[in-house]
Amino acid sequence: MTGLDKRIDGKKKEILGAWFERVSETYQDQTRSFLNKKGDRFANPVAGIVSESLEKTLDGLVNGAGTQVLSQCMDPLIRVRAVQGFSPSSSIAFVFALKSILRDLLHIQGPEADQMALMDKKIDGLALICFDKFMECREKIYELRACEVRNRTFRAFERAGLIVDPEAAEPRA
Repeated sequence: MTGLDKRIDGKKKEILGAWFERVSETYQDQTRSFLNKKGDRFANPVAGIVSESLEKTLDGLVNGAGTQVLSQCMDPLIRVRAVQGFSPSSSIAFVFALKSILRDLLHIQGPEADQMALMDKKIDGLALICFDKFMECREKIYELRACEVRNRTFRAFERAGLIVDPEAAEPRA
């Protein structure tokens, strides 16, 4: 664990609070005020998902977690944002906010600047992971919608008598 990692770990609560705030800023005022009332995970599941994902992800970044682990950490949060109608860029923009949060709260200078450059690369990699996860979720959503439209159309044609089951049809002599 580097000196920067130890400092991040020491200010973890403040970093997570600021990062959570950056995520909540992406929502409209009414949703933001509800999201900021963290409280019970069952009364406010989205806030719980955001908090948990951010904490696991920050721990993963500090501990040098790989792509697979970071993807699992962000999966619940990115899934929520994928169904909420965010564009891909606005869905993952909060990831980049972590860079400025770390700089603002830790006052990086001197030898830690090199360590921060490495952390910047990790955060950039995290953003790419999140983008891939977001697109994967959106593809699944579109696939499910297309399947539902196909099934609905088939049932409508079936009710209208426009589809004949070949096994039910009488064989011709």
